[in-house]
Amino acid sequence: SISGDIGVYLKSSIKEFLKRRKKEHRLINIDPTYMIRSIPANAGDKVYCTVLSQQAVHGAMSGFTGFSAGMVSTNFVYIPITDIIQAGPRKVDPQGQMWYRLITSTQQPAQFVAAEPAVAPVEEEEEEKEEKEALTHQSTQQQQQQQQTTNN
Repeated sequence: SISGDIGVYLKSSIKEFLKRRKKEHRLINIDPTYMIRSIPANAGDKVYCTVLSQQAVHGAMSGFTGFSAGMVSTNFVYIPITDIIQAGPRKVDPQGQMWYRLITSTQQPAQFVAAEPAVAPVEEEEEEKEEKEALTHQSTQQQQQQQQTTNN
């Protein structure tokens, strides 16, 4: 890039700073770009990320804390971090439809596909259930906001 790698710059600057102050340190710079994906973002990715960041700023400027901006169905929502944590880690079946969608959308080689994707109606039902729960949660949050506005 034109400006160079910010991680390398920060690492060297921090090391210099600590060395001048004779502070013992161990500093590691891990380049996360390889973890994200191996193809450039497309127009849809760019728009999605822009809207997510705008939603996060709007939420913060509105006084909300402890939330993550996200999308449920076609709606952008604020999801409380506590709800995300309580939900626990999600697992993806390497032979399931969700994994196949990931491999296809990121244009990964076929070697990452374990087998033909199994169309699982149960997975679809679970996704619909999760979407309904998130929308219910969003509706509850909006009602609470209206009540707070009314009470103030």
